[in-house]
Amino acid sequence: MKKIEYNYNKLRGMIREVFKTQEKYADFLGISEGQLYKIFNGNSYFNQAQISKTAIFLNSTAQEIFDYFFTEKVE
Repeated sequence: MKKIEYNYNKLRGMIREVFKTQEKYADFLGISEGQLYKIFNGNSYFNQAQISKTAIFLNSTAQEIFDYFFTEKVE
């Protein structure tokens, strides 16, 4: 089974706009900046609690959450 890779460009843009730095976003999620980099590099994944916390904080629509967390990379 092929590993799914995600494109987090929209999430990174939101982070820059709302949190200003990835470090502040990682702190908000309760993870290290290193763990966030692992997620962005495809070596780990966001869990449901982290996605939910982000969605509630941003008052995001389902489509926005899908765009932030579940847009697959295209080859």
